[in-house]
Amino acid sequence: MLVIQNNGQTTVVSGWRAWLLLAGLVIGSIAGLILAAFFLVGAALIIGILLLVAIPVGVALSLYSRWRGQRAHGDQNSRLPPYENR
Repeated sequence: MLVIQNNGQTTVVSGWRAWLLLAGLVIGSIAGLILAAFFLVGAALIIGILLLVAIPVGVALSLYSRWRGQRAHGDQNSRLPPYENR
């Protein structure tokens, strides 16, 4: 038996209608939880893949820029700043 109160009015649902309403609520809740789980797993996969790609690319770019920066300045014994040494 289900008792629903809305704006001071009480509605009683009993018998097979109550079972049907409860079954619908349970199925809807399970479907919502499954949908939320799919979204969370998808977000976790996307973030994981981005990190697996972004970290090595960042390391490679930093190593390249460090190597490029050491070559770009030429003679390290010069007293001029690097932008005037080109």
